[in-house]
Amino acid sequence: MLNVTVALTTDRFFLVGFMGTGKSTLGRQVAEQMGLPFFDLDERIEKAAGMKVAEIFAREGEEGFRRRESDALREIVETAGPFVLATGGGAFTLDVNRRLMKSSGVVVWLDVPIGEILGRIDGGERPLWKTPQEVRELHECRQSSYREAHFRLPLDGAGPAEAAVRLHLLLAGTRKVS
Repeated sequence: MLNVTVALTTDRFFLVGFMGTGKSTLGRQVAEQMGLPFFDLDERIEKAAGMKVAEIFAREGEEGFRRRESDALREIVETAGPFVLATGGGAFTLDVNRRLMKSSGVVVWLDVPIGEILGRIDGGERPLWKTPQEVRELHECRQSSYREAHFRLPLDGAGPAEAAVRLHLLLAGTRKVS
């Protein structure tokens, strides 16, 4: 466990929220605008495992995936300098991950209403994407964890350009000036 004390000014940003909220897309774009490295936690896990997230779920179950996810998160926090990190939708629901992120940088919850999420994606290779009703229930279940983020960024009705501007303004406003 790291002993890191972070004020709400930092150069390390964690994007959390439900699947389909734009964490990877917006994170990559805003990191580039801010001149910061970008990490996608799921991509890191896939590269280390040599298989897609869906395959990890199929072979190791959610517990195996979550173990890999926590390990990858800890590695990034311990070895990387400044960054923007897009997490998977369930990463922030684990207490150990939540504590690590909150003590190591600023956590921003990208909050998109479930109706918009359902309209954006059909699941594809998302292992926890089942029926719309099950997705709604999972979304509702995760809300209490997401509420523990340092900041909630409501993105209802925002197109990609507007969402990126909102995120950039928030991150720039909390960025540590060297």
